[in-house]
Amino acid sequence: MNLTKCSNGHYYDADKYSSCPHCKKGQGTDEDVTVNMERTGTLSDHDDEKTVSMEHSSVFAGEQAQVPVNIPPVSEKQVKSVSLMDAVNVAAAAPAAVPDNDKTVSYYGGSMGTEPVVGWLVCIEGETLGKAFELKNGKNFIGRSQSMDVILEGDPNVSRERHAIVTYEPKGRVFIAQPGESRELFYMNDKVVLMNVEMHDRDILSIGKTRLMFVPLCGPDFAWEDTH
Repeated sequence: MNLTKCSNGHYYDADKYSSCPHCKKGQGTDEDVTVNMERTGTLSDHDDEKTVSMEHSSVFAGEQAQVPVNIPPVSEKQVKSVSLMDAVNVAAAAPAAVPDNDKTVSYYGGSMGTEPVVGWLVCIEGETLGKAFELKNGKNFIGRSQSMDVILEGDPNVSRERHAIVTYEPKGRVFIAQPGESRELFYMNDKVVLMNVEMHDRDILSIGKTRLMFVPLCGPDFAWEDTH
């Protein structure tokens, strides 16, 4: 290496360069040319003032530069156009949405089209003496309100809403007495009902001053599904 100092104070290798490469302007190799920052920006913080010329770089090559991208060719089999008629046919073949009228179909309602009676509560004492109240599948709410399934009118000791509940469970074919949402108590065969209790033929429910005798229709020997 022949280290030489030029007249401007630059050191360079005289064996490699015939004159100071730092003093050259507008000529020399690609490493000798500084590119305007406004055109390319700084390429590196450690280039020692050596940048790549956009005009000479094989990567940029002016406006004619093209960067090769490996994009696999698409065959004609991979391109499938869908006509408007095809789209209509596909839509027509799709299953139609099932309308929902917001009504829940009961256990018997779907097959029989009606809610059949499954038993009765018959008033044997109270304001509704002699009246029979039909029991339906599922929960039967008992109270004074007209919205109840078993309406015990005229008995102020009966809560308006859900004083007691009598439920028919069709799969087990059993009747169950259970507390309602009232603070008031009720009794079956003179025993307070604080939890679910299975009912049997001729059981007596005492609700307020009303007494109701239970008379089942459905049970182990008969249920409406046996008639289908």
